[in-house]
Amino acid sequence: MSLLVEGPPISKIREAQFQFGRLMREINCKITAGEEFKSILNFLFDSLDTIIPYDRIGIALIEDGQLCAKWMKSKIESGNLGPGYCGPLAGSSLKQILETGQPRIINDLVQYGLQKPDSESTKLAIKDGIKSSLTCPVYSDGAPVGVVFFSSGNANTYKSEHIETYLEIADELSFVLNQDRIRKEAMHGRSTSQNVRMLLHDLKSP
Repeated sequence: MSLLVEGPPISKIREAQFQFGRLMREINCKITAGEEFKSILNFLFDSLDTIIPYDRIGIALIEDGQLCAKWMKSKIESGNLGPGYCGPLAGSSLKQILETGQPRIINDLVQYGLQKPDSESTKLAIKDGIKSSLTCPVYSDGAPVGVVFFSSGNANTYKSEHIETYLEIADELSFVLNQDRIRKEAMHGRSTSQNVRMLLHDLKSP
């Protein structure tokens, strides 16, 4: 006697596939059109919840041995952990995520906080009402540059299928972050060049 395990209805699977395909096309159109970093991330926040559940999305990038929050958008009040917060990578569980490339699911953040009492970022996330999270690495040219956090105000939110979904959009997200980095470096270069010209002008002036 065989045991039949029922999965999601075919109609729901096809609808999810349709939604995902539409989302990917819109992301690529925005990238091709050269839309700004924050504009694309805001679009993702408003659209991704059809395929990945979340109440908050945050992005943190590596800077001088730290992981610094650069962008965050939330459906719930989040006044404790956000842009401007930096934490050391050395000795952190986030470093392992970046080194292995393996996303991490925590479905009971309160219990995790009890196991990691020294984790300042975990304490702040709990204060913001976060109960579960999916943390995924972001790469550029094969090197880790940061992480993206999907966070929920409910426990037991994330499953392995959500990791698979993230991996489908990882390349697009990496491209968006890399383009923003290049744009900022170009702006910094223009600013530096302008400062040098002003300095030379001042030196030449009597």
